[in-house]
Amino acid sequence: MISHRNDWMAGKKGIMIHFLPGPEPGRNSVDEAVGGFQSEPFLDMLDEVQADYLIFTLGQNTGWYNSPNSVMERYAGPGHCPRRDLALELAEGMHRRNRRFIAYLPCEVHFNPTVQKGFGWENCTDPETEKSFRQELFQSRWCELVREWAVRFGKSLDGWFFDGASMLRMTHEDRERFRNAIRSGNPESVICFKLASYDFGLAKGFVADNDYFGGEATLLAHGLPLLAWRRLENTDNPQWFTVPGVKFQENSPFRPTGAFLPGTEMRQHVLCCIDAFWYHGGPVEWLRDVPYNRYRDPSSLKPGELEAPIYSDEELLTLRNAFLPVGGAVTFNVAVRPDGSIGEATREQLKRLATQC
Repeated sequence: MISHRNDWMAGKKGIMIHFLPGPEPGRNSVDEAVGGFQSEPFLDMLDEVQADYLIFTLGQNTGWYNSPNSVMERYAGPGHCPRRDLALELAEGMHRRNRRFIAYLPCEVHFNPTVQKGFGWENCTDPETEKSFRQELFQSRWCELVREWAVRFGKSLDGWFFDGASMLRMTHEDRERFRNAIRSGNPESVICFKLASYDFGLAKGFVADNDYFGGEATLLAHGLPLLAWRRLENTDNPQWFTVPGVKFQENSPFRPTGAFLPGTEMRQHVLCCIDAFWYHGGPVEWLRDVPYNRYRDPSSLKPGELEAPIYSDEELLTLRNAFLPVGGAVTFNVAVRPDGSIGEATREQLKRLATQC
């Protein structure tokens, strides 16, 4: 039976923001980190660049989050969540503007031992080489966390982007448990468990039951996602990363031929950084010797300076025009300051793109 949950994504373009509050010099609490974000000017900017939807981080691995949650406090203690519900502010703001909101959250927890211990995460000493485990206790408790957010956001939450799913040996039943928690607030929420991406050569389908493809394209080649420049060496779940009869050519650009990944009901979607490497100051050292890399070393930036656009308007139009006309979706990830503003050059580029077909 064909699901129509992802119909609203057809031909749409969005913005993703990695706003990741965490302990830094001069920032002593999650309330301080979240309190400075100016939501209305940020939403006005999204109107200006004609973003159809926003993907926004509930949190990642710093142990600080952008929305209160009593389950986090119960298992990990106070101090991880703010009093202000920034994420809900943005979700409701997008809906007032007749636009959509997708929440980003990892399927794993690294680097914060309090959250790891509280939620029962195991074997996290080296996330770069760690094999995947089922993590049954963690999954059960994490679903409680997700359910509270899902119920509170309700119909203002149109979807979820779960990162790091390759770190879990998730069964079909595990994903069903996640889906039940996710859709307790909105039965029509679209869901993506990001198992891998164009980076690993996955462009023609794999064993998963997502509503849309995660579609990370860390590098573009001639304006299109660069396939298979990374290798899947750290997973013991190979059945999720192989497609019978399909051989991927490394370092070749990908262009979709339809709205869905072949053989699935999964919406084509590409997610591309257009200035910083996921967030302002994102580490780019390991990208230094890979093909088509243009990311700027953040150590070369002046204080207060954000990374500039790394692709031309023509390249981003090529990307957009490859996906939107066939019914796919395109998300541009941009760097953001603590107050929610983006780089001036990036903003001007997005404004230009909004006026071009």
